[in-house]
Amino acid sequence: MSLRHFTNIAALSTALVAAVPASADTTSYHYVHSRYRAEYCSWFEFTTLDRGFDIDSTRMDLDFLASKPRKIWTRSDSLLFARTSLRAGDPQLAKHYFNKLDVSIQNDPGYWWDELMMLYSLNRFEEAEDHIHETNEGILEGSELYFLHKLLDAEFEQAKDSKWSRQNSLFHWQVDTTLSPLDKTEFAESVQQPLHNLDAVLSRIVRHVHEDDPVLSKAFSETGDILAGYQSWSQAYIAYSVSRHYNKRDKETLSKIKSVKAELVKRQYKIPNFRKYFPRTEYYRFDYDVLKEHYGPQATDSTLYIKPVYRTEKEAEILPFKVEFIYVGGLGLMFLLIFIFVRSSSKQKRKTTLNS
Repeated sequence: MSLRHFTNIAALSTALVAAVPASADTTSYHYVHSRYRAEYCSWFEFTTLDRGFDIDSTRMDLDFLASKPRKIWTRSDSLLFARTSLRAGDPQLAKHYFNKLDVSIQNDPGYWWDELMMLYSLNRFEEAEDHIHETNEGILEGSELYFLHKLLDAEFEQAKDSKWSRQNSLFHWQVDTTLSPLDKTEFAESVQQPLHNLDAVLSRIVRHVHEDDPVLSKAFSETGDILAGYQSWSQAYIAYSVSRHYNKRDKETLSKIKSVKAELVKRQYKIPNFRKYFPRTEYYRFDYDVLKEHYGPQATDSTLYIKPVYRTEKEAEILPFKVEFIYVGGLGLMFLLIFIFVRSSSKQKRKTTLNS
């Protein structure tokens, strides 16, 4: 077949394809754009309030400590074990180690906060306050220690009177309506930085508190009041939602949630995803049996114990012949004695007969 024939066939195929109408796609798409948008707050946003501690990192710390005999542990190892015990859910064991390590905020700031959270977990609120005053000459208003001290005071009072949180304020923080986020310097000093410090303290405490806590609920509720007062509605919604988590019976907080929702809808803002800021605990839940497996009484103590010997066992004597031969020999001796006894008895009877 010549080149001209190939050219004609190709041209005919192209013409046929062009003659057949292409099937038009009749599917139409209609995109609906939501009128609601996320609220933007340039001066404050809650950090993720992690509940508990990551399982994998806790296991790694335990494996590292388990690989070293306790008698060669350094001070850093003991501090790490105290922290790991606290994170694994045994603040009492953590206290045993912290009491011997003399932790200071100047030399061990991270472990110093761990020790405070340990005391908080054990409801030793006065002891925690004393610990703060021992290592700090003064407490600056609006600082992290300031807010922690307020929370410790409130927890101490709540322990004495279960109605305290409903009748009192924690922070006594009044919203100054003359301040505006536009005045960056004064607003940052009076509102923005103190809120970040409060957020840092609440984030530390939330990691260790998994039950109802009216004081913690009150703290988040008052934080929501501050945020709502400066018209950060989304963050106020987060604060009120966490508050209700720690005290579901508080109807006042529920009313605040409904009110701030109404403000969000009116301004066409999206309702924030609560779990983005306050995740569930399942992912971070640590199995305390892992700690006991690594650090039971025997595993923790690196001392070599020797089991005492109470009685010296005699070695079994090996006889030069089999035991069965003893049985056979004994039976033979018994029959021999019976035979001698019978024979002597017979002779005695015959002798007696002849004499008579």
